[in-house]
Amino acid sequence: MPVLSLLHLRAAIGARDLFHIDLAQLPRGRRAALVGPNGVGKSTLLQAIWRTHAVGASGHGRDGVAPDPPDSPVAYFGDIVLERGASLAYLPQRPPDSGTPLPPALRARWELPDRPLGLLSAGQRTRAALAAALAQAPELLLLDEPTNHLDLWLREAVDAALARFPGAVVLATHDRWLVAHWAEEEWRVEGGALRRVDGGRPGAGADGPVPAGGVQAPATGAAEGGDAAGDLVRRMRLAELTARLADPRVARRPAERAALEEELGRLSQPPQGG
Repeated sequence: MPVLSLLHLRAAIGARDLFHIDLAQLPRGRRAALVGPNGVGKSTLLQAIWRTHAVGASGHGRDGVAPDPPDSPVAYFGDIVLERGASLAYLPQRPPDSGTPLPPALRARWELPDRPLGLLSAGQRTRAALAAALAQAPELLLLDEPTNHLDLWLREAVDAALARFPGAVVLATHDRWLVAHWAEEEWRVEGGALRRVDGGRPGAGADGPVPAGGVQAPATGAAEGGDAAGDLVRRMRLAELTARLADPRVARRPAERAALEEELGRLSQPPQGG
């Protein structure tokens, strides 16, 4: 049974349709990239799925879709159907700058400082939000542009984390590398309609078998001795150090710069064999 089904779904602002979807279904464990130009409604669709889950409105709200907040101009028609009892996590395009801090073990695993979310950088907030989402081990994960404003190393680290996640994913992105190497299918929003096509990932035909996924994301606490999880954390920290060293403000603080360079040099060394 699909974990997510979109049936005759239409979103409109006044007389203007944002998109219409005759039928789109996502099986358990399947990875779909939601692509299209800005303004076609990708974020709107993810938010509608999340709200429908959050209020338990699937099959019960107006036309089976949880309504937008009262001040929203968007109206929905049709159905968003989520598998009964399926868990869902959502990472918005702008990660929250407030909320419950990560547990110390999870924060350490993702190399995040012990600070309130509002004092973290944008990249650190993205990591914190992704860590929190993956830690829930949901059956369905919604991600809205998770690699925005990240440098190449950190984008690769996000890709590595997603590759180890065994659940179903709908990811809105403009990152063509991520689509080509990660997505099993594309949901393209073009001309107001959603079209489903095969992704670029090898063996990812739309009617082919769903890969098992196998390895849990590092944030779930899997494989305590896992080399893959340790390498992911190391690469994410390297990306963060590189970004901080490129900040002109750091150049004016010699002691901080020296400490960052020392840590960067240490992490850049090849891991010692066991």
